Amino acid sequence: MKNKLKYLFILTILMGSIPILPVLEENLYGFFAFLNFHGLSSLALPILISLPLIYKNKNFYFFYILLIPIIYNNFFILYFSKVVDYSFTSIIFFVIGLFFSLYLIKYNKKNP
Repeated sequence: MKNKLKYLFILTILMGSIPILPVLEENLYGFFAFLNFHGLSSLALPILISLPLIYKNKNFYFFYILLIPIIYNNFFILYFSKVVDYSFTSIIFFVIGLFFSLYLIKYNKKNP
């Protein structure tokens, strides 16, 4: 189960790192940009930072390269938060990701 959860985290991080650009939502890239704007990018940020601490594997530091597009996405979301009324969902997803990653770190310290 822990191995499958690792792959789910990596998939979430990879999907959350797709840059948000002003695109039409008619193709697959537009669908991912829509998902990233509404919370996937904000959810992936705390999980990406805590992934090497959860699995105690230094190879996961390689994924820190993906911090650049994820931080860009979060800046894009916060920049347009005054224009769009429903951008608070990204803040909610960030808090959910933060609590989830802190829980996994705490759980991992109890059960090594």
